[in-house]
Amino acid sequence: MIKNLGNNCYLDSVLQCLFHTKSIQRYIKVDRPKDPVSVAFVNLMRDTLRSEGNPETFYRLVKDAHIDFDNNYHHDAHEALMVILEMLSKSFGRISDTMFRSKSRRALLAWGKQYNIIDEIFRVMYRCVYRCKACGHELTNYETDYCVYDNVLDTEQLEHYRCDRCKSVNKTVRKQSVFHNPPTLITIHKKNVPEDKFRFGDALYKPFAVVSHVKFDERTGHYNAHVLEGDEWVLKDTMDLKVKFKPVISFSEII
Repeated sequence: MIKNLGNNCYLDSVLQCLFHTKSIQRYIKVDRPKDPVSVAFVNLMRDTLRSEGNPETFYRLVKDAHIDFDNNYHHDAHEALMVILEMLSKSFGRISDTMFRSKSRRALLAWGKQYNIIDEIFRVMYRCVYRCKACGHELTNYETDYCVYDNVLDTEQLEHYRCDRCKSVNKTVRKQSVFHNPPTLITIHKKNVPEDKFRFGDALYKPFAVVSHVKFDERTGHYNAHVLEGDEWVLKDTMDLKVKFKPVISFSEII
């Protein structure tokens, strides 16, 4: 459990999910971090999984890096998760080997990004094809993200986009497909979270952690986390509120 230091449920909930990510658990057993951020993260993770972790040091680092969090207000868990992943991505050592396929690797080199274990575990890569309906011209780009959204693979009509060849405006559609599946998939939900395994791209995933939210009024609410321990979903929260929560973020591992 993470020690309750006040109105930090938006941080507590996403950290519980990260701490129960098996790929991170395996990595910290064989690597010794040196950067202050990664050291604080790993120490808090080990203490939390053993009994109770005091998040004061790590939360101070997060709030120093993102001053909007440096108050006692209710903040967005998705935003907090992105801040934490970016901090960890800069903090953990770089890795030269990657699970990305050769085509993806060339795309990454062109993109100019050196990957580390956080990117390796969570980043999904998309192949984005832009096609002009007026002249048929196609352009292919590769994009990455830490999170997947409900409508990520939809075909989208682009507004104000000018074709490089014929210069037509508002005639281009964008089709996005999965080019690389990460071992752990983070999904931001507007719809229901899948209870069992599901397919994304070429891979099957199974949820193992979920962040949920309840809104009290326009300015306040509460986040909690449930994680899969064995065959049982376990609540990770210092408060056991008897109200209906809405799942908003899920973590799923590839199977």
